[in-house]
Amino acid sequence: MDIMQRLDELQTLIDKGITPEAYRMMADIKAQATTEADSAAIDRFISSNIERLSGEISDLHEETLKLQLGSICEMVNLSYIARTYFNKSRAWLSQRINGNDVNGKQARFTEAELETFNHALADMSRIIGSTRLSY
Repeated sequence: MDIMQRLDELQTLIDKGITPEAYRMMADIKAQATTEADSAAIDRFISSNIERLSGEISDLHEETLKLQLGSICEMVNLSYIARTYFNKSRAWLSQRINGNDVNGKQARFTEAELETFNHALADMSRIIGSTRLSY
């Protein structure tokens, strides 16, 4: 069986999860790789999987952000946060929360913007927490 067929089998196996069997197959494929062509095929296989996993990780980051915010987006005025803390529009903030494509690229918060968002939430929490109504 040639290296490409083995890599296809490995891909099918790892698509179901990384198991001891998958690790054994990886070790076998590596041990049987004797030519430059074999090494190049393995490199392409690894690069392809890294690229695919990077996309999945990016998707998970966006889903994690939405899960962390939960119902907060319903409780607070996103327009206020966007305008007050970012000097941007509500659409700009929503694009980053939802990971929308903007100009062909997925909108994401930079580390500094994420820190600003966290500051905004903490600041609003202090303001709301210190507010008491009375007659």
